[in-house]
Amino acid sequence: MRIIIPLFLLCAVSPALAQLPEGTESYLDVYGGDSRYSCSKGRTGYFYVYRDDFSRRWWYCDPEGHRFFSLAVDVVDSLGGGKDYLNRFANLYGRAQNGCSYVLNRLRDYGFNTIGVYAGWAFLPVATKAGPGCRVRMPFIYLLTPEKHFGQNGLGRYFKDVVSTVGPSYKGWRGTFPDVWDPNWAALVNWRGPGGPWGQANPFGDPSSLNGSPWLLGVSIDDTDQVWGTRGTGPVTQQPVTSWYVSVTTPFQIYSGRWKRLYSDPVMHAKQEWSAWLQGKAGVTSGGVASRSASTVTLTFAQGHPFTVHDLLTISGCSDPSFDTVAGQPVIVTSLTPQSVTYTQPGSGKTATACTAAQGPGYTLQALNQAWSANYTTFGSAARAIHGEVIGTGDGTTTRFVARLAHPVIDPFTLEVVVGGNSVAGDCPWFEKPFCKRPTQVNMGTIESSAALGVAEGDVDYRSGELRVNLDKAPPKGAQITVNYLYGGWPHVLTGGRGLLDEDGTNPWFPAEQTLPALYGTPVPRVALDIDNFEDHLFQKYYQTLAAAVRSVLPRHLVFSNDWIGPHDRPGVIRQASQYCDVLLVGEVPDESEITRNIYDVGHKPLQRYELIEALPDSPLASRPCSIYQNGHGSFPSWVCQPTQEARGKRYLQQMETTIGLTGSDGYGYFVGWSWWQMTDNAGQMQNFGLFTLRDNAYDGVEARRAWSKDRYGFQRGGEEGDYGDFISWVKKANLLWLRLGGPPTATARSLR
Repeated sequence: MRIIIPLFLLCAVSPALAQLPEGTESYLDVYGGDSRYSCSKGRTGYFYVYRDDFSRRWWYCDPEGHRFFSLAVDVVDSLGGGKDYLNRFANLYGRAQNGCSYVLNRLRDYGFNTIGVYAGWAFLPVATKAGPGCRVRMPFIYLLTPEKHFGQNGLGRYFKDVVSTVGPSYKGWRGTFPDVWDPNWAALVNWRGPGGPWGQANPFGDPSSLNGSPWLLGVSIDDTDQVWGTRGTGPVTQQPVTSWYVSVTTPFQIYSGRWKRLYSDPVMHAKQEWSAWLQGKAGVTSGGVASRSASTVTLTFAQGHPFTVHDLLTISGCSDPSFDTVAGQPVIVTSLTPQSVTYTQPGSGKTATACTAAQGPGYTLQALNQAWSANYTTFGSAARAIHGEVIGTGDGTTTRFVARLAHPVIDPFTLEVVVGGNSVAGDCPWFEKPFCKRPTQVNMGTIESSAALGVAEGDVDYRSGELRVNLDKAPPKGAQITVNYLYGGWPHVLTGGRGLLDEDGTNPWFPAEQTLPALYGTPVPRVALDIDNFEDHLFQKYYQTLAAAVRSVLPRHLVFSNDWIGPHDRPGVIRQASQYCDVLLVGEVPDESEITRNIYDVGHKPLQRYELIEALPDSPLASRPCSIYQNGHGSFPSWVCQPTQEARGKRYLQQMETTIGLTGSDGYGYFVGWSWWQMTDNAGQMQNFGLFTLRDNAYDGVEARRAWSKDRYGFQRGGEEGDYGDFISWVKKANLLWLRLGGPPTATARSLR
């Protein structure tokens, strides 16, 4: 049944209609901040974070200058619950621009004050392509998703992926992580036009228009579902070490079966950076002046430097050679300023000039082989290049060309088919079979391209060099069909290549898995230490580039980490996220103390927590198992699955109490917010994530029942297949807890506007 809303009632909708939790109306300001407490820097007109010495907590400060704790709901969207919810939403409210006011008022009734990620455009408090913004306004977090543009973007420049391109010995999931040293990746994350993270993927037209909005809480730089290696997966299924993928991936790629793209630049820049970093040739900065006091050295550069905390630095060229490092024995940056870095290095000299510093341990090839017990012949690849080998000549009718290449074994990912001087196809090797257009046998690859380039199908035997190419269109008479390729390089297991860049994880000295052994208090091979230390270097580049892109567009607003970072990430990920982001969005763990030990105490930046709890047996989705989350699978603790809505609510309250009670080693409470996933039950996964059923009934013990009723806004509720319990009452209690934190008020109470 559709409820007809009188026009005068619709126009009367305002924030004041929301029935806020009892006792809060008198002192919450328009943003939901606590007007009894003023922030350290006062009113700025925008959100910021600060550490309050009086309450010994981190807080957001809202644009009015008041203490704020974010209580966010993700997927606030009429599309978030699938077709059934969308139809129900339309029947109740009509267009999303009308229904947004009622939806947001309901969330405010429960104590929520923030619109989280993946919100519908019409629900945002700012003008979008969907309209002028919702009349009921609530602060919001916006999510960028640059990694959705591997294969298609408006810039027309494509970057490579270091995970799906690892060699045949890897049997795990081939997720995605960008080649962050590829210039095309940096260009894309800064691209504000259509078809990029700042273009059609966002609702704002010109994203810089958001810079003047006080309603933007901040920008999350990516979704970890799209970025392999930035989410902890629990103590049993350990977090993948992204730098391991870099160290064993292909050094060159001409074609991606996953993204159906030919690359004009075949270099895997991240793997080249791995080699440069090991040699102490990355981020080279010269003209430093070093001064030593006891064993503490401060190295200053008048023009600044690119280094960060925990960087390994190779020092060379100093006027006093006692400041120079030995090959493979770098110093580690312990603190820094924009012009200087500090580290520990014993020695007798007091000062030195003309110092050059570079990121990395600074190995010679001999020192690397000795440290790793390796036998590499070069820091590069042993591969040799073949260019323009002819496999046929066009006669105007022939479309099938067969040849035996002159120089097997062929390096996978490097075969390029050229017709009449135009690149038309590349190879998709057998170990990439989930992404190739058709399956193939071991040591074989398919020949393929994007549909527009004129290749029907083909295959190559990497060992024998046998090649077959079928073209959609016969080349004209006299047009040469040639191939370019590398041979004898990567992967080592296939070609026997002995260069560092030929490493694929199969050499006896190299870790064969993407998870490294425990590093602290446990003796491990030096190669594992180097891979782990490169993680800092890798994620420095990742976070530095993304954070700079956001701040160039929105300099007044907060930068959030990925949604979300895991407590079981390697310390390098946490360190670099903390270095470049203002707030870290974090996920669940069975042992809450790990959030303190593994995240806050590493980076000392405030956190906002992701939360998800279900009660499938007490919901319209009772026939569905909660098995995907039981026993900690997928990094979620077993208590994510509860038997009833009341038990779900009690767990929500318990988790909120735990969250706001956690303190770091510095004695400060560090959680500044909470993100609930999601507004409605999830129709795609058929899971009880929501505050509301797919019929838009709240799990409050009244609406989500068989019997029909009306809510306080006059909308018809009920009509469920069963009677479901009360989750919402516990949510309301939990969402009040932050208002009871921290000492006597510092500001005069004011009425809600």
